Amino acid sequence: MTTESTGQPQPITRLDGSARGVASSATPEHPSAAPAPHPAPNSAGATAAAPGPGAAGVRASPRFPPPDPATQPLVQTIRLSDILPVVRCVHPTEAQFVHQHVFFGRIGGYGLKHLGIAVKPGDTVVDVGSNIGNFAMWLLKELKGDVRLVVVEPVPALAACLAANVEQYAVPGLTRATVVNAGCTRPDKAVGTARLTFNPGYTLLSTTDPFSGQELEVMAAGLQRYTGRDDRSELQAVVEQHLAPGVPTLQEVEAPMATLSGLLAEELPSLERIDLLKIDAVKSEWDILQGIADEDWAKVRQAVIEVHLGGDVSRLDKVVGLLKQKGFTNVRTGWPGTPTFLAYKEYGMIKAAASARDAAALSASVHVPAAPAPAAAAGAKEGAKEVEAVAAPPVVLPALPPPPKPSAEEHLLCAVYATRD
Repeated sequence: MTTESTGQPQPITRLDGSARGVASSATPEHPSAAPAPHPAPNSAGATAAAPGPGAAGVRASPRFPPPDPATQPLVQTIRLSDILPVVRCVHPTEAQFVHQHVFFGRIGGYGLKHLGIAVKPGDTVVDVGSNIGNFAMWLLKELKGDVRLVVVEPVPALAACLAANVEQYAVPGLTRATVVNAGCTRPDKAVGTARLTFNPGYTLLSTTDPFSGQELEVMAAGLQRYTGRDDRSELQAVVEQHLAPGVPTLQEVEAPMATLSGLLAEELPSLERIDLLKIDAVKSEWDILQGIADEDWAKVRQAVIEVHLGGDVSRLDKVVGLLKQKGFTNVRTGWPGTPTFLAYKEYGMIKAAASARDAAALSASVHVPAAPAPAAAAGAKEGAKEVEAVAAPPVVLPALPPPPKPSAEEHLLCAVYATRD
């Protein structure tokens, strides 16, 4: 895949609300039901008419529909690249950062192929904590729209972006997607609503469980390791101004809650297989896992779960143990770390340079050999003969070193990758 400049995302000159509209059903249980969608630029830059119900196979959850982007003052429309020319987001710099990692990190999809996770056309993917749909958009591009998606996001402004972005890149006749504006949790908490803290300048760490002082210190330590900067107090201040409880930039939003199994039974009662379950829910992953019934666990073929350690690495062991108990035979942990968006936002960093072990993992290059040059002309008398183009060899991914065990002092999170074979 190629992209244009990796600088700041480019605003779209027209902003008309949702991308192409998402079919929805308003119900009294969710008062923020979407009004009729507005026309907006499609991915080719033209203005598309709002579609009828079920257009492109994208539907809003009848019980938990996302709001219309036009009703959300935080929503912006930007251009990220030739691949994603129209994207709804809340924070353009954050959207650019995630775009780089999802689409180009280890050559696509956060490097899931390298980690043994595979998706193919026709697969069903359940994504809990979808944010604006970064991973969903990658799937839609990677699989040319041939995917069934269940995308779940509790923050209303992000859910509005998610719905518009999925609709923007859905392929009529192939894509089947359900967009849910709710949070997932364990059965005893799946009643009414929950309050989330949400920073429009750092939406990736929206959470129902505000960060403690210890967790903020862990993030500052991780940023110091990642950036190589000497002044720890400077990094502590950067973390606190974005995420410390009570800072003016933090907002509180209410979100309806349900168990994941409850949502699946309601939205896709005939679902027989989940080819990939992805959970990125910032400190809520254990509660979400407790809300999956055994019959639904049996449907899951692969899982990717981001575990927030919170200063306690035993949380990782609990998730690994649960996945093995549920029948996953190949469970591995990824490279532990701390959220690196602040290094990008404040210091313009994408890759680590201060640590040899980080450099080995995060800066491993991908080499694509050039196609051989065309042969010279066969001779003047016969004239030049056209030589068939030779395709470039496939991309070669250098092996990464095995990840170290996470430390409670410098790692805030660690991903877990699980398959049944």
